[in-house]
Amino acid sequence: MANPNIIFIMADDMGWGDLSCYGAKKIATPNMDRIAAEGIRFRDAHSPSAVCTPSRYGVVTGRYCWRTWLKRSVLGGFGSPLIEPDRPTVGSFLKQHGYTTASVGKWHLGLTWTKKDGSILQEQHSIQEGERDDGFDVDYTAPVKNGPTALGFDYSFNISGSLDMSPYCFIENDRCVEPPDRPKEDLAAQQRPGMVSPGWRRCAIRGKGCCVYRPLRRLTESVFPVLDSIGATSSESSAGFRCGQDEGGSTRRHGMDGGLDGWAGARCAGPSRSCREHAHHGDE
Repeated sequence: MANPNIIFIMADDMGWGDLSCYGAKKIATPNMDRIAAEGIRFRDAHSPSAVCTPSRYGVVTGRYCWRTWLKRSVLGGFGSPLIEPDRPTVGSFLKQHGYTTASVGKWHLGLTWTKKDGSILQEQHSIQEGERDDGFDVDYTAPVKNGPTALGFDYSFNISGSLDMSPYCFIENDRCVEPPDRPKEDLAAQQRPGMVSPGWRRCAIRGKGCCVYRPLRRLTESVFPVLDSIGATSSESSAGFRCGQDEGGSTRRHGMDGGLDGWAGARCAGPSRSCREHAHHGDE
């Protein structure tokens, strides 16, 4: 019997209470609800940190998230690599068992960037600590090293950090698809200064509730085309599919420490007392 296809989707900034299969009333998520109905819902989950970098580190390596030089918070877009070159990853493990592997989307586990003078950019601190590099002195035509393809993945198409972090560009394998060549001037709310590539599309959307509604709608609309491409929605499928999220929506940045109840009508953390970055929600 052939190995089943495996797809793992991690939805950034989505709380478990955002999905209608978990009780959400304001946002319809029929495709995700169907997956839940035909599969298994996990309703008792625990994490040592519910934000971007540590959750991805745990998924990719299977290790406790703070066993690196990073001890809190998340990396910036130019953070140094967290995963050692000889560290086993889910990509290298699956390759040993005959799989072809790929990483697509948000990496946020560190990359090695080269400066214009040929030296290596070193940024070994969280985004909340130390001086953050803006990337204006980076050589974007040089290979971007120690990313997914150096850690067991056959192919990668990623951004280095979050959508509010520079550099604002896509990276295919170890090269910038379009090297950033200008400062980003149309900064949306929360976006940090930095360099942008010519074809980068402004992805941040203004408007109350947009961070809940629009990305979630895109997620639920895109799930089934992905599954259909490998036949995962047929009854005879041998594909394995797993969808999870790394956190709920951010509240601290918006000055809403009590959660998002009443904001866009969403309860991203379900009945929990609050959302991400709070001790009782699993972070630090």
